[in-house]
Amino acid sequence: MTGGDAGGVAGRDTDMTSMDGDIDNNVADDAVSESGMAMEPGGATGSGKETDSDDRRRSSRTHDSSQRPRQPRPSHPIQPHESPRDPIDTVMFDLGGVISIWSPQDALCSRYRPETIRRFFDAVDFDRLNSDLDEGMSWEEAYERVASLPSGDPIYPEMLRWYHDHFDDTQAGRIPGAAQMVRDLKAAGIRVFGLTNWNAETFLKAEPAAPIIGSFDDVLVSGRCHLRKPDPRFYQLAIERFSLIPERTLFVDDRQENVDGAAREGIGAVLFPGMGELRRILRDRGVAIPALR
Repeated sequence: MTGGDAGGVAGRDTDMTSMDGDIDNNVADDAVSESGMAMEPGGATGSGKETDSDDRRRSSRTHDSSQRPRQPRPSHPIQPHESPRDPIDTVMFDLGGVISIWSPQDALCSRYRPETIRRFFDAVDFDRLNSDLDEGMSWEEAYERVASLPSGDPIYPEMLRWYHDHFDDTQAGRIPGAAQMVRDLKAAGIRVFGLTNWNAETFLKAEPAAPIIGSFDDVLVSGRCHLRKPDPRFYQLAIERFSLIPERTLFVDDRQENVDGAAREGIGAVLFPGMGELRRILRDRGVAIPALR
């Protein structure tokens, strides 16, 4: 330990000693005010005879009280005020990563080696390409973009076409508990909507992979309206299309930027925490769905 650290510890020890003295004096003050008699260190009341030690204690208490005026004690506990929150009447889900599992490499692994798939994703900037497809770019445009890459491997356009033709393999299953969550919400009278970044053509394969999507009241698909999260216009369109009351809606997404985008439009939003924790959050907001046991 350095000299500076030692000095800091010493200073903190001094402060703690002073604090202990303050606590003892406050306790003594309380005993005087409530019983009318000072308590001796052993716990018995004073005999009425004043001693030198009594004078010193009284002098010390008088000095401390002048430095720290005592606050009046309330007659009942003060409860912190908490503004009531509006009850939830609508839950709006993202789909991929919240209701269903999307695994793009699974469409390619039957034909290409893992290292080839990684090179393909990096070379074509797959995240950007997928986002543009979700926002309405056609697959023909996507093929042309990949084919025109200056340093692209001739195999890459073929891989993109294989990905498209085997898109159903990317649907790797359902999020555990998602289907029952939707059923419980519907049984409780809660409206359920979807707001998803998804290509219009490949979205046709979403419901077969996660049939519970068919029980949603409606789904707004980015590829159909050429808007995607977190564009504020996409959330505004959802508010209008679904007749949402933003403060009575909870939006659930697995990407923070999409959660933040919804919140900026006044929609209650949460980063997907798993179905068990989401169930607790909804119950805390007054939604009458069964609790986990």
